[in-house]
Amino acid sequence: PFIDLLIASRERLRQARQTYLETEKGTLKVVNQVEKRVTDALSSLNTARKRVELSRKNRDSAEKSYKAVVDLWNQGRVPDLEKDKSNPAFVLLRRNNDILNARFLLIDALTAYKQAETELLAAEGTLTARYSSEMDIRVKPVEEIKIGDAAPGGDR
Repeated sequence: PFIDLLIASRERLRQARQTYLETEKGTLKVVNQVEKRVTDALSSLNTARKRVELSRKNRDSAEKSYKAVVDLWNQGRVPDLEKDKSNPAFVLLRRNNDILNARFLLIDALTAYKQAETELLAAEGTLTARYSSEMDIRVKPVEEIKIGDAAPGGDR
């Protein structure tokens, strides 16, 4: 009987070690997935930030160009055009259209930035904590698993 108990105990110990190693592999896999998701989200956020900066510069440039055309127009000077190619009013309309397009692209870039920021917060697991008080979100805490609750091999 003692030998049988010893053999059974060693078998349970071997199973527990195997379960531990499998759990550790699973944990490492999850950690790697989270790290990759956070890294990807940071990269997306950085790209979106650069896009916003570029969109702001383009908008500013379009506004300066429009202002220059308006100033020329107000001084009675028509912007230079290729002969017989266009009506001077169309130059003004084109510059105005350039401003509108630049502003739309800026709005699109800002939206992409907010989306990338949200993806980063979600990847970090901090999204709910950041906005829960503002949006009255209640999060049920994860119940802690007690050592005695789980049987070796994950069966219960």
